[in-house]
Amino acid sequence: FDLPRPSPYFFTVMKIPAYVTKITSLLRREGYQAWVVGGSIRDLLIGKQASDFDVATDARPERVLKLFRRTIPTGIKHGTVTVLMNGHSVEVTTFRVESDYSDARRPDRVSYASSIYDDLSRRDFTINGIAYDPSTDTLVDPYGGREDLQRGIIRTIGDPAERFSEDGLRPFRACRFAAQLQFTIEDRTFRAIPGCLSHAGQVSAERIRDEFIKILQSPQPSTGIELLRKSGLITTFLPELLSGYGIRQNKYHRYDIYYHNLYACDAADPSDYRVRLAALLHDVGKYEAKRE
Repeated sequence: FDLPRPSPYFFTVMKIPAYVTKITSLLRREGYQAWVVGGSIRDLLIGKQASDFDVATDARPERVLKLFRRTIPTGIKHGTVTVLMNGHSVEVTTFRVESDYSDARRPDRVSYASSIYDDLSRRDFTINGIAYDPSTDTLVDPYGGREDLQRGIIRTIGDPAERFSEDGLRPFRACRFAAQLQFTIEDRTFRAIPGCLSHAGQVSAERIRDEFIKILQSPQPSTGIELLRKSGLITTFLPELLSGYGIRQNKYHRYDIYYHNLYACDAADPSDYRVRLAALLHDVGKYEAKRE
């Protein structure tokens, strides 16, 4: 598909909400930069409705706390303040660069930066490394995120092995985005995942669960689950699903146990991920119970 060029008309039609532009405008009036970043810009560019908006700024968190009447210091250690505006919450984060990830999840060191380009360089995928300034109608895309959106590709910013070793959740997110957006993972990015399984294994079960639920809620969960299998990620949290891989069934079944479970999941009610989870696991014990 052809992506519309960024223009006042485009972003007016796509509706960056007034409560977000209120925040960016106030920061601008005070002499600071203010960019809408992350998933909301990605979604707007592919014509999806965005609901979760984040703002990046060169204003320090203590300054953001003073500028806005209602705030929550949610992640002030890492430069993030939640601003409450017109019944909505927006995370406002100071430009930053990160280093040293001893727990394969959170940076040990965070340094504030002065440029949106520095801030975008720390992000996971090119499609999430795009920023927009509503005040000046300026879109910055230093890593080719718009082109990857057009091509339907998930690709890391920079070296994929480095990005995945920094944060073990990122490989799961790559599979989840591929399933949600019905994209493919760029080959070099995908080939880096098996080498980072030890980092992925350090991620909390709760965070993996959240990504897996989003895969189950995607248009075709089997896409994401197959990526989890081929990359080896499935072994870190749901190895039981693999027990049926390659195990043929009787003449009444077209697929082996594993793919039978996958396609049952695809066919289940998409409105409730628990139903899809039940479908995915409905024959997970068949390998242990089978008799020749």
